[in-house]
Amino acid sequence: MVRSTGAFLTAFALWSGTALGQERDPAAAQALFDQARELSRQGKLAEACPKFQESNRLDPGIGTQFNLADCYEQSGRVASAWAVFLDVASQARATGQSEREKAATKRADKLQARLPRLVISVPEASNAAGLEIRRNGVLVGAAQWGTPIAVDPGEIELTASAPGKQTLHQTLRAEEGKTASYNLPALAQGEAAVAPSAASSAAPATAVASPSTSAAPGSAAAPSSPRPDQPSVAKGGNGPWIITLAAVGVVGVGLGTAYGLMAKSKYDESKEKECDLDDVNACSPTGIELRNNARTKGDIATVSFIVGGAALAGAGIVWLASGSTDDKHSASALRLRAAPAFGPRLAALFVQGSF
Repeated sequence: MVRSTGAFLTAFALWSGTALGQERDPAAAQALFDQARELSRQGKLAEACPKFQESNRLDPGIGTQFNLADCYEQSGRVASAWAVFLDVASQARATGQSEREKAATKRADKLQARLPRLVISVPEASNAAGLEIRRNGVLVGAAQWGTPIAVDPGEIELTASAPGKQTLHQTLRAEEGKTASYNLPALAQGEAAVAPSAASSAAPATAVASPSTSAAPGSAAAPSSPRPDQPSVAKGGNGPWIITLAAVGVVGVGLGTAYGLMAKSKYDESKEKECDLDDVNACSPTGIELRNNARTKGDIATVSFIVGGAALAGAGIVWLASGSTDDKHSASALRLRAAPAFGPRLAALFVQGSF
């Protein structure tokens, strides 16, 4: 069947409700129409029907619609086919195509007896404010409630929702030639409406169960006591100081040793190569530079040894003092403050604390 466009195109736009400003693509529509016809001849209706539908969207035509209705009928979508055939008959009548009007009307009448119908009734008790019913995702307006509506055979997914109510989901099955009735029950109260009261009743239980607030009546909450096997150093909170001072001490001694060895190496090199063997203080410019380099490294080594030694000594003092603090004085255990001091020829670490 050849697609019919041309003279009756304007009438179709008016009767079918297609917007006059709709974007059209006649070339793509023709290609889709040809593919759909071939797929339909091969019995691939699931692929053919969407192509007919898209072709009609891109370039509406009665011929395309007639083929789309025929595709729907062959694939079992009798209600969709019936509606499209009626639309084709109406357009054909408006454009004076009597033969096409008769053909479309005959096909629609033939499907009349096979149509499944669904009646959705909403009792007054179920008609909540803002109620919205959808059939397979399509909104069912209030005007359709209580009216038999033609539907395609097969499963129907119904959903009903309203503000503050739980959404209802229901699956029905429509059969050819039969009318199914469904009375919508009242929707249950939504969880959001009861959440505040539930939360308020749970709050006191949480407060009572909290370990930090539980205590015997008439008695003050006692501070938690450490485990008997817990090191005493942790009672006064000086554990981090001991670890830090010990680490500084080890690093300081290590740096002092390394720079001391480098200083000796530079000094020995100056004596052997760049200074007078009889007068070790009589050196060439290179020797003097080596001596200065050795002196600088020696100073760094001295500072490192002093700081490292003082840090190790401080760690030992803190450890001994913390270990001797008994439980009853744990709240006033040793508190320390350490500060390094440097000078041109001096390096020291001052440790100040209270017992």
